[in-house]
Amino acid sequence: MPGMCGVDVLRTDLVHPLLSGNKALKLAGWWQRYTNGQYQKIITFGGPYSNHVHATAAFAYALDIPLLCLIRGYAQVELTPTLQECRNWGAQLQFLDRRAYAARYDLIFQQQLAEQHQALVIPEGGAGVEGELGCRSVADFAQHYDQLWLAAGSGATAQGVEQGLQQLRATTNLVVVNVVADQGALAQHWKATAARADKVRVLDGALGGFAKQTPELIALIKRYDQLGLPLDPVYTAKLVHAFEQYQLSRSASASQKILLLHSGGLQGRADRQAYT
Repeated sequence: MPGMCGVDVLRTDLVHPLLSGNKALKLAGWWQRYTNGQYQKIITFGGPYSNHVHATAAFAYALDIPLLCLIRGYAQVELTPTLQECRNWGAQLQFLDRRAYAARYDLIFQQQLAEQHQALVIPEGGAGVEGELGCRSVADFAQHYDQLWLAAGSGATAQGVEQGLQQLRATTNLVVVNVVADQGALAQHWKATAARADKVRVLDGALGGFAKQTPELIALIKRYDQLGLPLDPVYTAKLVHAFEQYQLSRSASASQKILLLHSGGLQGRADRQAYT
C-alpha cells in the first residue's frame, strides 16, 4: 500500500486486462456449474454500470457462449461505455424497468428463464454458492495476515473468502466494508451466521448509498492515481476510504500485517469523467 508500512494490496485487478477482479473469481465458480450442465447460453442481471455484466460479457465472448443480459434501464437511453463494450462482444441486452427488474431475485422467474432458454442463470453480481466457491482462493493469500479488508456489495466475495479462511483454520480477522446502504442488514446477517463471529467485522462504507460519490472520494481516487494504485469509485475507493479512517484512529499494533483486496472494477471509470 503506497505510504503505509505493513499494508499490502492483493491486485486481482491485474489478473487479466478484461476479465479480472472478484468478478473473475466468481465466474470461475460458475464456470464449473456451466461445464457440468447441458446449457446453451448464460443469462445474468445488472445495471448500466455493472462490473459483473461487463466481466460476464468478456467471459462469454472469450468462450463463445451466447449471453443474454437483463439490464435495469431503458433501451432508448444512450448506452454507457460498459454496456457498449458488452454489446461489442456480442452480448444481447434486454432492458427492464425497475418494477420488472425487481423480479431478478425471484427463484421461480429464474427457473422460467432457465427452462425457456436452456440457460445457466447467474444472479446479479455473480452471487450464489458457485460465486462464493470461486472466491475461496483469496484465503490462500490472506491466511498469514492479521487482517484482510475487502469491499462488499452482494456479500458473495466476503462469504467465499470467509469459507476459505475457515477451511484453512486461519486466525485472520476479516473486515468487510459494506458499500450498500442497507441499514445494517449485512452486519446483522454476519453476526447471526458467521462461524468465526469474533473474527469478522462489518463496517458501513456506503458514503450515502451504493455507487454514490462525494468530492472527498473523487479526491481520494485522484490521489491514489498519483501513487500508482488506481481505484474504482464503487468498491475499492470506498474500501480505501474506510481503511484510511481506521488508520487515523487505529488502536491496533503497528506491527500487524494487513492485506487489502483490490477487487477490480476499473472499467467502470470509463462511465464517469470525474477522475481525469
